[in-house]
Amino acid sequence: MRLLKSSCAVALMIAPLVAVAQPDAPSVPKPTAVPEAPGVPEPGVPPAVPAEATDWEGEISREWEVGVGLLGFVNGSFMTELSDGDKLRTTPNGGKRPTLYPGFGGVGGGGGLTVSGMWRGIVGLELGFFYSLDQGKGDLTINAAKIDFTLSQEAFHLPIVLKVAAPVKPVRPFVFFGPEFVFPGEPDAETDSGLIRLTEPIAATADNYLTLAFGLGFEFMLPVKDADVRIPLVLRGAWNPSAGDTIDDRIDVDGCGADDICTFKTEWEWQAEVALGVAYYFL
Repeated sequence: MRLLKSSCAVALMIAPLVAVAQPDAPSVPKPTAVPEAPGVPEPGVPPAVPAEATDWEGEISREWEVGVGLLGFVNGSFMTELSDGDKLRTTPNGGKRPTLYPGFGGVGGGGGLTVSGMWRGIVGLELGFFYSLDQGKGDLTINAAKIDFTLSQEAFHLPIVLKVAAPVKPVRPFVFFGPEFVFPGEPDAETDSGLIRLTEPIAATADNYLTLAFGLGFEFMLPVKDADVRIPLVLRGAWNPSAGDTIDDRIDVDGCGADDICTFKTEWEWQAEVALGVAYYFL
C-alpha cells in the first residue's frame, strides 16, 4: 500500500517535467493570398460591366440635345412718343411741318413652335416660328377733344437666336439673343374721334423688318421615365433699330392729310413677351 502511494507521488512530480520537455508540434503556415492581376476576373465570375454615365435620375448624358417645343404667349407692342422737335416732318418742297403723332402701346398674343439644338445642354441655336397679333393704342388731344387710335396687325416672327444655358437640373436657366425676322400682314387702323371730323380716314402700313431678339428663361425638367420633357418659361424682348427717332421714320410722308395726321407705320419699335409651353427633347 505504501509502495502504491509512493509510486503515485513520483508520477505526479514527473508529469510536468515531461510536458515541458516535449517538443511543440511544428506549425503549419497559412496560405498567402496571391494578388489578382488587374483586369483579370476571378475564375467563374463574369467581368463587371461599367455603368453608363448618367446625370439625373437615370437619364443618360448625351453630346447633343435636340428638341421641339410648343409655346403660347402674351406680348406687348410699343412705339415711343417723340419730342415736339422730332415731330416735324419733311414736306415735298423740303420744308418742315408739325405732325400729330402719339406714342402707341398695347397687348396682344400668339403662339408657335421652336426647334433647338444644344451641345451638352450648354450652347446652341434655337429657331422659332411664331404667329401673333401685334397691336397698340394711342391718343391725341385736339381742341380739348380726345382722339383715340388703335393700330393692329397679324405677323409671322422668325427668330434665330444663340442660346446659352447652365446644364443643371431640375431647373435649367438660359439666356439668348439674335436676329428676328418679322413678316407683317395688312395692318388695320381705327380711330374714335368723337365730335371731331377728320378729313381723311386713319391708315397704317408696314413692311417686313428685322429686330434684335433677346431674353432669358427657365426650363423645368420633368422626372418622366425614358423621356426628356420640359416646361419652358420665357421672357423675351425685341428691339427694332430701323424704327428711328424722327417722325419721318414713323410715318408714310406721302399719306398725310390736311389734319396733319399721316399714315402710321406699324413696324413696332419694341416688343415684350411672356411665354409658357412644353418641349420634348429626343434621347
